[in-house]
Amino acid sequence: MSRYISSNLSGQQFAYGFDKHLQEYFLQSYDENGETVELVGVWGEVAGTNGKLLEKLNELGIAIPQDHIDQIVFDLPF
Repeated sequence: MSRYISSNLSGQQFAYGFDKHLQEYFLQSYDENGETVELVGVWGEVAGTNGKLLEKLNELGIAIPQDHIDQIVFDLPF
């Protein structure tokens, strides 16, 4: 599993990555208690596809490295 931390312009932190066992991308935020909230992925309301991850990253204004974007676009693990 890959797991990276990024934030949006308002400073909210997010974790994103690829779960090799589940063969799915994920995006998580943290609530006020520091608990993980799944936004994209198997435990979230949105399926962990590459398209859904990219949509949510864009919607929330989360910046990630270009090489991660390239791998997500081509539906590759990173």
